[in-house]
Amino acid sequence: MLRNKIYKHLTFEILRIFFTILFAFTLIAWTVRAVNYLNLIIDDAHSISTYFVYSFLNISNIATKFIPISFLLALIIAIYRFKNQKEFLIIWSMGISKIHIVNLIIGISIVVVFLNLILSTYVTPYALNYSRVILKTSDLNQVSSAIKENDFTDTFKNVTFFIDKKDENNEFENIFIRDNSNSLTGLLNDETAKDKTITAKRGYIENDKLILFDGIIHSYNDATVTSLKFKKTEILIDLLQNRTIQQPKLRETKTETLILCLFGNERLLLNCPLDKIKGEVIETTLRRLVMPIYIILMTLVVCYTIFSKQEKEVNNLKRNFIFILGFLIILISEMFIRYTGKSELNAISYLMFPFIISPLVYLLLIYKSLREKMN
Repeated sequence: MLRNKIYKHLTFEILRIFFTILFAFTLIAWTVRAVNYLNLIIDDAHSISTYFVYSFLNISNIATKFIPISFLLALIIAIYRFKNQKEFLIIWSMGISKIHIVNLIIGISIVVVFLNLILSTYVTPYALNYSRVILKTSDLNQVSSAIKENDFTDTFKNVTFFIDKKDENNEFENIFIRDNSNSLTGLLNDETAKDKTITAKRGYIENDKLILFDGIIHSYNDATVTSLKFKKTEILIDLLQNRTIQQPKLRETKTETLILCLFGNERLLLNCPLDKIKGEVIETTLRRLVMPIYIILMTLVVCYTIFSKQEKEVNNLKRNFIFILGFLIILISEMFIRYTGKSELNAISYLMFPFIISPLVYLLLIYKSLREKMN
């Protein structure tokens, strides 16, 4: 009974530190990234609500990247806190062996691996894909803010704006507009026109309408050019679309789709056949399914600190060495995954490495535990 309470206490402390560090890292990174996303409002004319939803949906992607380093720091902090507060000494005096504590920490790491797998395999691709859908379907209700003074604005698909001046009331002077796709409706009532050019002396935007004064509309249809002068005209801009990429990227694609594409079902993924994107598909798939397993290897390495001596200088030296070694495992898993798409040998090596090295490291921990018992 008391042993179970000790196990629960150790588990709670490690997970508490882990989630605290993960939350802090994620919050800082998300705040920085959210500032970068402000161009969705400033440059791309999306609403504030779209900006906040899009930013929120990127949290899982950020958190997934910080899980390994957060768990590494949590283990180092927790283990040395237990050692400094003599909690481990009490545990050893109760007859609990060090390998049992190692097994407990490995069990906690497996839980973290499953959390990482769920986020990277299901939650993050869905959230990123849904964030793209939101951008594609959201209304562009800040068109006037997207149009810049003395600059060709091509924020909108197949439509280019140029204005000479823009005042604080968002009223424009000397306006030039090129429409290559009939996105601006209400012009000459000609739906067959291939492109249109509008010039006007002044104008402003009000209620999804571009109101222009003193200008000319040129409509091009094959060899025919039609011109119309106007004193005032209203042009509907509700069909304007931004230049958001319509096709989901690989990081936004379902994991099942990537796996099926690897095994030859090419119809499920645009740009499959794999002769062009096979390397990217392999890298993305291994990043989601295999990279989290390196957390277990990192955990086994950190567990060596449980067996460290009590001398302060030796203890600090070993702690720093173990932290650097654990960090190197995270760094190597991130660096070498970029080469998995280069060849099948690289992919297989990356896949097998943690499954081969982790048992060896665990056997060394068992040997170290048995050796301490004998002494």
